[in-house]
Parts: sequence; structure tokens; C-alpha cells
Amino acid sequence: MFDSCLKCGICNKNCYLEQIGIPSFVHLLVHEGAASLWTCSNCWTCQDSCPVGIPLMELKWQMQQEVQSPPVYTASLANILKCGYCLPVDPGDINSFRIDDGLEPLTLAPPATINVLIQNKRKG
Repeated sequence: MFDSCLKCGICNKNCYLEQIGIPSFVHLLVHEGAASLWTCSNCWTCQDSCPVGIPLMELKWQMQQEVQSPPVYTASLANILKCGYCLPVDPGDINSFRIDDGLEPLTLAPPATINVLIQNKRKG
């Protein structure tokens, strides 16, 4: 899946978090050094901007399943239930970055819908 990566850095350059100085999971893919596999706003900009169409979000989810989640993961889940993202970000901010990069804006599921989905997953 990752063999076709050009190491061009477009995913890293277009990452909302990287643009505000927070090393995200795409940092791990392009650069050496510390970054968190769990730091991601889930805006999909990295994947949508990849010139070779690497399914970066799927890759991230696979990588996350191979390691122990950090304690702050609970806080991330609370943020997902609150605003639809694992970090407390405003969807309008992410969409302004996406539009600036020539990408379509995201339409998010309302937090209440996300909460129902998570509750149903826990039951079933």
C-alpha cells in the first residue's frame, strides 16, 4: 500500500496540524523523528491531496491497531463525541484549509449522530 509513495511530502505540507506546527501521523511517513501516530484531525486532506492515491487514513488505522493507544485517547474520544474530531477543532477552520488547497469542503456528521454510532457499536 505504501510502496507507491513518492516521498514528495504533499501529504505533510497540506496537513492542517502540520501547518499550525503540530507533527501529525503523516510526519512519520515523510520525515525521521518524533511524531504521534495518534495526532490527526481526521480531515482526510493528506489522503485527498496524495498524487498517487495512497489510502493514508486506512494506513493510519492499520498502524494504530498494531500499537497500544495512549492514555489521551480517552480525551480524543470525548472530543469526537463533542465536535466530530479527535482534536477540539472547528470544522470551518479545517474547511478553510481544504478550500485553500483546492479540495472540496467536508460535511461532517453531527456529534449526536457520531454518539449514536459509537453507542450502537458498543452494543453490537
